[in-house]
Amino acid sequence: DMGKEGEIFPNIIENQEYDDYRQMFVKAVSAMNTYCQSRNISFYLMFDPNKISIYTEFIPDGINYDSSWVDEFLNALTESGVTVVDNYHYFKSIKDEVRLYNVKEDVTHWNDIGAFYGCNLVLKTISEDYPAVTENKLEDFEVTEEFAKYLQNSTIVINETIPKIKVPVSWSEVVSREREALQTDTLFANFLHVRSDLAEAADLPKILSFEGSYMFGGDHHNMLICQSREYIAVHNYRNVLNLPYYVNIFQPEIVIFDVAEFVIAEYFFSYDVMKTINYPVSLTEFGYPYEEKEMGNVNVSSFIDTYEQIYIDIGNTDYENAYVISGDKTYDLTVQDEVYYLITLRENLENYPTLRFVFPDPDAEKCYYQDYYPEGSDW
Repeated sequence: DMGKEGEIFPNIIENQEYDDYRQMFVKAVSAMNTYCQSRNISFYLMFDPNKISIYTEFIPDGINYDSSWVDEFLNALTESGVTVVDNYHYFKSIKDEVRLYNVKEDVTHWNDIGAFYGCNLVLKTISEDYPAVTENKLEDFEVTEEFAKYLQNSTIVINETIPKIKVPVSWSEVVSREREALQTDTLFANFLHVRSDLAEAADLPKILSFEGSYMFGGDHHNMLICQSREYIAVHNYRNVLNLPYYVNIFQPEIVIFDVAEFVIAEYFFSYDVMKTINYPVSLTEFGYPYEEKEMGNVNVSSFIDTYEQIYIDIGNTDYENAYVISGDKTYDLTVQDEVYYLITLRENLENYPTLRFVFPDPDAEKCYYQDYYPEGSDW
Protein backbone atom coordinates (compact mmCIF):
# COMPACT_ATOMS: atom_id res chain seq x y z
CA ASP A 1 0.00 0.00 0.00
CA MET A 2 1.21 3.49 -0.86
CA GLY A 3 1.43 5.84 2.11
CA LYS A 4 2.19 9.50 2.49
CA GLU A 5 5.44 11.01 1.11
CA GLY A 6 6.10 7.95 -1.01
CA GLU A 7 6.23 5.44 1.85
CA ILE A 8 5.24 1.90 0.94
CA PHE A 9 3.68 -0.52 3.44
CA PRO A 10 2.76 -4.19 3.15
CA ASN A 11 -0.97 -4.78 2.80
CA ILE A 12 -2.65 -3.03 5.72
CA ILE A 13 -4.87 -5.55 7.46
CA GLU A 14 -7.73 -4.79 9.81
CA ASN A 15 -6.88 -3.92 13.39
CA GLN A 16 -5.96 -6.81 15.66
CA GLU A 17 -6.88 -7.45 19.30
CA TYR A 18 -5.26 -9.13 22.26
CA ASP A 19 -7.58 -12.07 21.75
CA ASP A 20 -7.75 -15.66 22.96
CA TYR A 21 -5.16 -16.76 20.40
CA ARG A 22 -2.59 -14.23 21.55
CA GLN A 23 -3.30 -15.03 25.18
CA MET A 24 -2.57 -18.68 24.37
CA PHE A 25 0.64 -17.57 22.65
CA VAL A 26 1.69 -15.83 25.89
CA LYS A 27 1.01 -19.03 27.85
CA ALA A 28 3.14 -21.00 25.41
CA VAL A 29 6.03 -18.55 25.68
CA SER A 30 5.70 -18.58 29.46
CA ALA A 31 5.99 -22.39 29.37
CA MET A 32 9.16 -22.08 27.27
CA ASN A 33 10.59 -19.63 29.78
CA THR A 34 9.79 -21.90 32.72
CA TYR A 35 11.31 -24.90 30.96
CA CYS A 36 14.54 -23.02 30.22
CA GLN A 37 14.87 -21.39 33.62
CA SER A 38 14.45 -24.75 35.38
CA ARG A 39 17.51 -25.92 33.44
CA ASN A 40 19.61 -22.80 34.10
CA ILE A 41 19.11 -21.59 30.54
CA SER A 42 18.44 -17.88 30.02
CA PHE A 43 15.39 -17.23 27.82
CA TYR A 44 14.68 -14.03 25.86
CA LEU A 45 11.62 -13.19 23.76
CA MET A 46 12.73 -10.80 21.00
CA PHE A 47 9.76 -8.89 19.57
CA ASP A 48 10.21 -7.14 16.21
CA PRO A 49 7.48 -4.72 15.05
CA ASN A 50 5.91 -4.10 11.66
CA LYS A 51 7.00 -1.01 9.79
CA ILE A 52 3.46 0.36 9.93
CA SER A 53 3.47 0.17 13.75
CA ILE A 54 6.55 2.41 13.85
CA TYR A 55 5.92 4.88 11.01
CA THR A 56 2.20 5.36 11.58
CA GLU A 57 2.39 9.03 10.57
CA PHE A 58 2.79 7.94 6.93
CA ILE A 59 -0.37 5.80 6.84
CA PRO A 60 -2.79 7.01 4.14
CA ASP A 61 -5.64 9.26 5.29
CA GLY A 62 -8.84 7.42 6.11
CA ILE A 63 -7.14 4.42 7.70
CA ASN A 64 -7.42 4.23 11.48
CA TYR A 65 -4.58 1.87 12.31
CA ASP A 66 -4.37 0.65 15.91
CA SER A 67 -1.63 -1.65 17.27
CA SER A 68 -2.48 -1.17 20.95
CA TRP A 69 -2.88 -4.97 21.32
CA VAL A 70 0.91 -5.11 21.29
CA ASP A 71 1.06 -3.22 24.61
CA GLU A 72 -1.28 -5.75 26.23
CA PHE A 73 0.66 -8.62 24.69
CA LEU A 74 4.11 -7.44 25.83
CA ASN A 75 2.81 -6.49 29.29
CA ALA A 76 1.32 -9.98 29.71
CA LEU A 77 4.63 -11.58 28.75
CA THR A 78 6.54 -9.43 31.23
CA GLU A 79 4.02 -10.13 33.98
CA SER A 80 4.46 -13.87 33.37
CA GLY A 81 8.18 -13.52 34.07
CA VAL A 82 9.48 -13.57 30.49
CA THR A 83 12.44 -11.32 29.67
CA VAL A 84 11.19 -9.33 26.69
CA VAL A 85 13.49 -7.58 24.22
CA ASP A 86 11.00 -4.89 23.25
CA ASN A 87 11.99 -3.50 19.87
CA TYR A 88 8.44 -2.18 19.44
CA HIS A 89 8.72 0.63 21.99
CA TYR A 90 12.47 1.00 21.46
CA PHE A 91 12.03 1.64 17.74
CA LYS A 92 9.29 4.18 18.43
CA SER A 93 11.75 6.05 20.66
CA ILE A 94 14.58 6.24 18.09
CA LYS A 95 12.74 6.36 14.74
CA ASP A 96 13.34 10.12 14.34
CA GLU A 97 17.10 9.63 14.78
CA VAL A 98 17.74 6.66 12.49
CA ARG A 99 15.92 5.11 9.55
CA LEU A 100 14.94 1.58 10.66
CA TYR A 101 12.92 0.47 7.62
CA ASN A 102 13.43 1.47 4.02
CA VAL A 103 10.97 3.86 2.43
CA LYS A 104 10.13 1.49 -0.41
CA GLU A 105 12.45 -1.50 -0.67
CA ASP A 106 11.52 -4.67 1.31
CA VAL A 107 9.25 -2.85 3.75
CA THR A 108 8.08 -6.14 5.25
CA HIS A 109 11.34 -6.23 7.24
CA TRP A 110 13.70 -3.84 8.94
CA ASN A 111 16.73 -2.64 6.97
CA ASP A 112 20.32 -3.28 8.04
CA ILE A 113 20.29 -0.25 10.36
CA GLY A 114 17.12 -1.50 12.01
CA ALA A 115 18.71 -4.92 12.40
CA PHE A 116 21.77 -3.33 13.99
CA TYR A 117 19.74 -1.46 16.61
CA GLY A 118 17.33 -4.34 17.18
CA CYS A 119 20.16 -6.84 17.73
CA ASN A 120 22.00 -4.40 19.96
CA LEU A 121 18.97 -4.24 22.26
CA VAL A 122 19.16 -8.05 22.48
CA LEU A 123 22.86 -7.86 23.34
CA LYS A 124 22.28 -5.13 25.91
CA THR A 125 19.62 -7.31 27.58
CA ILE A 126 21.83 -10.41 27.51
CA SER A 127 24.78 -8.49 28.92
CA GLU A 128 22.87 -8.03 32.17
CA ASP A 129 23.22 -11.80 32.67
CA TYR A 130 26.46 -12.35 30.72
CA PRO A 131 28.83 -9.38 31.25
CA ALA A 132 31.26 -10.67 28.59
CA VAL A 133 28.63 -9.80 25.97
CA THR A 134 28.84 -6.21 24.71
CA GLU A 135 26.81 -4.12 22.30
CA ASN A 136 28.19 -3.87 18.78
CA LYS A 137 29.66 -0.66 17.42
CA LEU A 138 28.92 0.52 13.88
CA GLU A 139 32.56 1.48 13.35
CA ASP A 140 33.53 -2.18 13.77
CA PHE A 141 31.38 -3.13 10.78
CA GLU A 142 31.58 -2.25 7.11
CA VAL A 143 28.75 0.24 6.46
CA THR A 144 27.94 1.05 2.83
CA GLU A 145 24.99 1.91 0.60
CA GLU A 146 23.34 -0.01 -2.20
CA PHE A 147 21.17 1.29 -5.00
CA ALA A 148 17.82 -0.43 -5.53
CA LYS A 149 16.31 0.44 -8.90
CA TYR A 150 13.23 -1.76 -8.61
CA LEU A 151 10.79 -2.63 -5.88
CA GLN A 152 11.56 -6.10 -4.59
CA ASN A 153 10.24 -8.87 -6.88
CA SER A 154 8.73 -6.38 -9.32
CA THR A 155 9.52 -4.07 -12.25
CA ILE A 156 8.30 -0.98 -10.38
CA VAL A 157 11.07 1.64 -10.42
CA ILE A 158 11.89 3.06 -6.98
CA ASN A 159 15.50 4.33 -7.34
CA GLU A 160 16.16 4.07 -3.60
CA THR A 161 19.52 4.08 -1.84
CA ILE A 162 19.46 1.62 1.04
CA PRO A 163 21.97 1.00 3.86
CA LYS A 164 24.06 -2.17 3.98
CA ILE A 165 26.09 -3.49 6.90
CA LYS A 166 28.63 -6.27 6.60
CA VAL A 167 29.81 -8.02 9.76
CA PRO A 168 33.40 -9.34 9.60
CA VAL A 169 33.14 -13.14 9.78
CA SER A 170 35.23 -14.70 12.54
CA TRP A 171 33.45 -18.05 12.83
CA SER A 172 33.26 -21.37 11.05
CA GLU A 173 30.27 -23.53 10.22
CA VAL A 174 30.23 -26.73 12.22
CA VAL A 175 31.19 -29.60 9.93
CA SER A 176 28.39 -32.08 10.33
CA ARG A 177 25.22 -33.37 8.74
CA GLU A 178 22.90 -32.11 11.45
CA ARG A 179 20.49 -30.47 9.04
CA GLU A 180 19.64 -33.79 7.40
CA ALA A 181 18.38 -35.36 10.61
CA LEU A 182 16.77 -32.46 12.47
CA GLN A 183 13.03 -32.90 12.81
CA THR A 184 12.22 -29.41 11.59
CA ASP A 185 8.99 -28.55 9.85
CA THR A 186 9.47 -29.14 6.12
CA LEU A 187 8.17 -25.66 5.27
CA PHE A 188 10.42 -23.95 7.81
CA ALA A 189 13.75 -25.73 7.68
CA ASN A 190 16.38 -22.97 7.71
CA PHE A 191 19.27 -23.93 9.96
CA LEU A 192 22.75 -22.69 10.88
CA HIS A 193 25.34 -23.90 13.38
CA VAL A 194 28.63 -21.99 13.75
CA ARG A 195 31.48 -21.67 16.26
CA SER A 196 33.75 -18.69 16.83
CA ASP A 197 37.34 -18.87 15.65
CA LEU A 198 38.47 -16.29 18.22
CA ALA A 199 40.18 -17.36 21.43
CA GLU A 200 38.62 -14.41 23.26
CA ALA A 201 35.15 -15.80 22.51
CA ALA A 202 35.63 -18.50 25.15
CA ASP A 203 33.82 -16.36 27.73
CA LEU A 204 30.86 -15.67 25.44
CA PRO A 205 27.66 -17.74 25.65
CA LYS A 206 26.39 -20.61 23.53
CA ILE A 207 23.13 -19.45 21.95
CA LEU A 208 20.21 -21.35 20.46
CA SER A 209 18.11 -18.89 18.48
CA PHE A 210 14.68 -19.59 17.00
CA GLU A 211 14.28 -16.97 14.30
CA GLY A 212 12.46 -16.01 11.16
CA SER A 213 12.98 -13.73 8.19
CA TYR A 214 13.94 -10.69 10.27
CA MET A 215 17.10 -12.56 11.32
CA PHE A 216 17.72 -15.13 8.58
CA GLY A 217 17.04 -12.47 5.95
CA GLY A 218 20.24 -10.60 5.12
CA ASP A 219 22.13 -12.80 7.60
CA HIS A 220 21.19 -10.33 10.30
CA HIS A 221 21.88 -12.97 12.94
CA ASN A 222 25.57 -12.26 12.22
CA MET A 223 25.14 -9.31 14.57
CA LEU A 224 24.44 -11.77 17.39
CA ILE A 225 26.83 -14.51 16.26
CA CYS A 226 29.78 -12.16 16.75
CA GLN A 227 28.87 -11.98 20.46
CA SER A 228 28.73 -15.76 21.00
CA ARG A 229 31.21 -18.60 21.13
CA GLU A 230 28.70 -20.92 19.44
CA TYR A 231 25.43 -20.09 17.70
CA ILE A 232 22.65 -22.36 16.48
CA ALA A 233 19.84 -20.81 14.42
CA VAL A 234 16.64 -22.79 13.86
CA HIS A 235 13.69 -21.58 11.80
CA ASN A 236 11.26 -20.62 14.55
CA TYR A 237 7.79 -21.17 13.08
CA ARG A 238 6.22 -24.38 14.45
CA ASN A 239 9.68 -25.67 15.42
CA VAL A 240 10.04 -23.60 18.59
CA LEU A 241 6.98 -25.28 20.09
CA ASN A 242 9.09 -28.46 20.16
CA LEU A 243 11.62 -26.68 22.37
CA PRO A 244 12.87 -29.62 24.53
CA TYR A 245 13.88 -31.55 21.41
CA TYR A 246 16.33 -28.81 20.39
CA VAL A 247 17.57 -28.13 23.92
CA ASN A 248 18.42 -31.82 24.36
CA ILE A 249 20.41 -31.76 21.14
CA PHE A 250 22.28 -28.48 21.45
CA GLN A 251 22.51 -27.88 25.24
CA PRO A 252 22.57 -24.06 25.00
CA GLU A 253 23.18 -21.52 27.73
CA ILE A 254 20.80 -19.02 26.10
CA VAL A 255 17.60 -19.46 24.11
CA ILE A 256 16.32 -16.55 22.00
CA PHE A 257 12.83 -16.68 20.52
CA ASP A 258 12.73 -13.98 17.85
CA VAL A 259 9.21 -13.28 16.63
CA ALA A 260 7.92 -10.58 14.31
CA GLU A 261 4.62 -8.84 14.97
CA PHE A 262 3.01 -10.05 11.74
CA VAL A 263 3.74 -13.77 12.22
CA ILE A 264 1.88 -14.26 15.50
CA ALA A 265 -0.79 -16.20 13.68
CA GLU A 266 -2.27 -19.68 13.42
CA TYR A 267 -0.38 -20.60 10.25
CA PHE A 268 2.95 -20.24 12.04
CA PHE A 269 2.06 -21.25 15.60
CA SER A 270 -0.85 -23.65 15.98
CA TYR A 271 -3.33 -22.83 18.74
CA ASP A 272 -4.04 -26.52 19.33
CA VAL A 273 -0.35 -27.35 19.65
CA MET A 274 0.25 -24.44 22.03
CA LYS A 275 -2.76 -25.51 24.10
CA THR A 276 -1.33 -29.00 24.61
CA ILE A 277 2.21 -27.95 25.58
CA ASN A 278 3.35 -29.99 28.54
CA TYR A 279 7.11 -29.62 28.75
CA PRO A 280 8.91 -31.97 31.17
CA VAL A 281 9.78 -30.56 34.57
CA SER A 282 13.40 -30.46 35.69
CA LEU A 283 14.90 -33.44 37.52
CA THR A 284 15.95 -30.99 40.25
CA GLU A 285 12.29 -30.64 41.25
CA PHE A 286 12.32 -34.17 42.64
CA GLY A 287 13.99 -34.22 46.02
CA TYR A 288 13.69 -37.98 46.42
CA PRO A 289 16.56 -40.25 47.48
CA TYR A 290 18.15 -42.31 44.73
CA GLU A 291 17.82 -46.08 44.64
CA GLU A 292 19.57 -48.29 42.10
CA LYS A 293 17.24 -50.60 40.21
CA GLU A 294 17.45 -52.67 37.04
CA MET A 295 14.97 -50.77 34.88
CA GLY A 296 15.32 -52.28 31.40
CA ASN A 297 17.31 -52.82 28.22
CA VAL A 298 19.42 -49.99 26.82
CA ASN A 299 20.28 -49.48 23.17
CA VAL A 300 22.73 -46.85 21.90
CA SER A 301 23.21 -46.20 18.20
CA SER A 302 24.73 -43.51 16.03
CA PHE A 303 23.34 -42.05 12.84
CA ILE A 304 24.78 -39.81 10.15
CA ASP A 305 28.00 -39.68 12.21
CA THR A 306 26.58 -36.80 14.21
CA TYR A 307 23.88 -37.99 16.58
CA GLU A 308 23.53 -40.53 19.33
CA GLN A 309 20.15 -42.20 19.62
CA ILE A 310 19.56 -43.72 23.05
CA TYR A 311 16.66 -45.99 23.99
CA ILE A 312 15.69 -47.70 27.20
CA ASP A 313 12.85 -50.23 27.15
CA ILE A 314 11.48 -50.85 30.66
CA GLY A 315 8.37 -52.70 29.53
CA ASN A 316 6.05 -49.75 30.04
CA THR A 317 5.90 -45.96 29.81
CA ASP A 318 4.21 -45.39 33.15
CA TYR A 319 6.73 -42.87 34.46
CA GLU A 320 5.61 -39.36 33.63
CA ASN A 321 9.19 -38.04 33.79
CA ALA A 322 12.45 -39.75 32.87
CA TYR A 323 15.97 -38.49 32.39
CA VAL A 324 19.52 -39.31 31.37
CA ILE A 325 22.49 -37.83 33.23
CA SER A 326 25.78 -37.67 31.34
CA GLY A 327 28.62 -35.77 32.97
CA ASP A 328 27.26 -32.45 34.20
CA LYS A 329 24.31 -32.46 31.77
CA THR A 330 20.80 -33.77 32.28
CA TYR A 331 18.64 -34.70 29.29
CA ASP A 332 14.89 -35.26 29.10
CA LEU A 333 13.76 -38.68 27.92
CA THR A 334 10.60 -38.72 25.83
CA VAL A 335 8.34 -41.56 24.74
CA GLN A 336 8.49 -42.98 21.23
CA ASP A 337 7.25 -46.39 20.07
CA GLU A 338 6.53 -47.42 23.68
CA VAL A 339 10.10 -46.83 24.88
CA TYR A 340 11.93 -43.88 26.41
CA TYR A 341 14.41 -42.28 24.07
CA LEU A 342 16.86 -39.42 23.62
CA ILE A 343 18.51 -37.89 20.58
CA THR A 344 21.50 -35.64 21.15
CA LEU A 345 24.72 -34.66 19.41
CA ARG A 346 27.40 -37.31 19.65
CA GLU A 347 29.93 -34.71 20.79
CA ASN A 348 27.87 -34.04 23.94
CA LEU A 349 28.59 -37.54 25.24
CA GLU A 350 32.10 -38.27 23.99
CA ASN A 351 33.94 -37.29 27.20
CA TYR A 352 31.63 -39.12 29.62
CA PRO A 353 31.86 -42.89 30.13
CA THR A 354 28.56 -43.40 31.93
CA LEU A 355 24.88 -42.82 31.26
CA ARG A 356 22.58 -42.71 34.28
CA PHE A 357 18.90 -43.27 33.58
CA VAL A 358 16.67 -41.75 36.26
CA PHE A 359 12.95 -42.39 36.81
CA PRO A 360 11.33 -40.34 39.60
CA ASP A 361 8.49 -42.23 41.31
CA PRO A 362 6.23 -39.87 43.32
CA ASP A 363 4.30 -42.80 44.83
CA ALA A 364 7.44 -44.43 46.23
CA GLU A 365 9.09 -41.02 46.77
CA LYS A 366 12.26 -42.37 45.19
CA CYS A 367 14.32 -41.75 42.08
CA TYR A 368 15.11 -45.15 40.60
CA TYR A 369 18.26 -45.20 38.52
CA GLN A 370 20.18 -47.52 36.26
CA ASP A 371 23.74 -46.89 35.10
CA TYR A 372 24.85 -47.87 31.63
CA TYR A 373 28.46 -48.18 30.49
CA PRO A 374 28.85 -48.11 26.70
CA GLU A 375 30.97 -50.98 25.44
CA GLY A 376 34.13 -50.40 23.49
CA SER A 377 34.17 -47.15 21.51
CA ASP A 378 30.45 -46.48 21.16
CA TRP A 379 31.45 -42.82 21.34
